[in-house]
Amino acid sequence: MSNDKNYFSSHIRESMQILPNIFQKPLTIITGKPIAGQSRIKLSAITEFILTVLIFITSTLGAILVLPYIPGILWFIIIPICWVITVGCLRKIQVTYAHHAVHRCLFNSNKLLNRVMLALCTIIPVSQNGRDYTVDHLGHHNEKNFTTEEDSDAAFLKSLGFIPGMPVSYYKKLLFLTIISPMFHLRFFWSRINSFIFRGSLIESLFAVIWLAILIVPVFFEPVLSILCIYIPYFVIYHISSLLQFLTEHAWLITKHSPKDLDDYARRCWGRFTGEIYPTNSNILSKISWWLKMLFFHAPCRIMILCGDLPVHDWHHLAGELGQSSIYWQNSIYLRQQAVMTQNEKIVLQEIWGIRNMVMNSFISLSKAEV
Repeated sequence: MSNDKNYFSSHIRESMQILPNIFQKPLTIITGKPIAGQSRIKLSAITEFILTVLIFITSTLGAILVLPYIPGILWFIIIPICWVITVGCLRKIQVTYAHHAVHRCLFNSNKLLNRVMLALCTIIPVSQNGRDYTVDHLGHHNEKNFTTEEDSDAAFLKSLGFIPGMPVSYYKKLLFLTIISPMFHLRFFWSRINSFIFRGSLIESLFAVIWLAILIVPVFFEPVLSILCIYIPYFVIYHISSLLQFLTEHAWLITKHSPKDLDDYARRCWGRFTGEIYPTNSNILSKISWWLKMLFFHAPCRIMILCGDLPVHDWHHLAGELGQSSIYWQNSIYLRQQAVMTQNEKIVLQEIWGIRNMVMNSFISLSKAEV
């Protein structure tokens, strides 16, 4: 495949508007991109968080309690569904709620409440503690570090071998070997546990240890189901989801220097949407195939990898330049679309559709980077 291929596309979501109106809201949820005139289902941040936690409990503890009474053959259907839901909830708690708590906008700049939620939202998914996450993430937002080796996210990818200037085939092989590597998962697990337990607050560390104990208890009663319903999604699949999210988030390491100006900064960001063009003039089999891919491939990718407001993470970085504010994160996918409707050149063409295209775009960016 040529390294000159452009993986950016536009008007993919618009191709779906030919479908009946009843499908438009579900398609917005699946793709992460609305059509003109749509608005979000209005839920407060705390309500949204509580629902996420309840769904997480159902997909883990609920599954452990119910599966023993279900024929084994059905486990092959139910357990993968539980994996998608569990990983999606854990990732959303970390990359949506903890993320916006770091920016002190999860709860309208209430410093104490944001701090409490940051602790809670890093304990539940057994992730990097709030103090470390804040330092790393605000450093990522620093224009002097953004997407360079000084950016902790870029440094993480480089430590895995995603160095600039290599052939695309090298990155493909590396990604596959990383995903199946026990060392990758052990290293990721250890870094999570180390930061998770050793927090800046003794009280937080105590709650972290208690939560870890709660996660361990089920293995003494249902060892097989605990491994299947808790530990595999909590760690193995979580790590893969996190890697794919990091890898496709920005144009990493493309220059040795930080962005020269705002346009250069914007070029290192993009919208990431899950879906593909609707086959308007194709036969019925093509349309059935499209629906199957949307429901059984793109939707799980949206839930597990690009959860919450991650499809419009470019808007999070560029909201100020678009005359908007990132504190309105719950409306982010709709606010980004407003900017698209005004033909704002910073984002109107900066869209990548489908996880494969996102990964390939990242590989090509790395392969063409300065060395």
